[in-house]
Amino acid sequence: MTLKNQLIKLSEEKTNLERKEKDLEKKNKELQDEKQSGKEREDKLKKELEEKKKEMERSQLQAQNLQ
Repeated sequence: MTLKNQLIKLSEEKTNLERKEKDLEKKNKELQDEKQSGKEREDKLKKELEEKKKEMERSQLQAQNLQ
């Protein structure tokens, strides 16, 4: 293999590696965004659960007061 052919091959490998790196960076960003969305959803559901618990406690207190 001539030096020119080696250079061409290495150039192609470099291009492929750069493309793979960009793909991995994109995938990583998507996963980070998904993780953040999941965290936000979890926080929202926890807040809703706490509100429901407080509502139940109030309802139980009201029921006890009526007895």
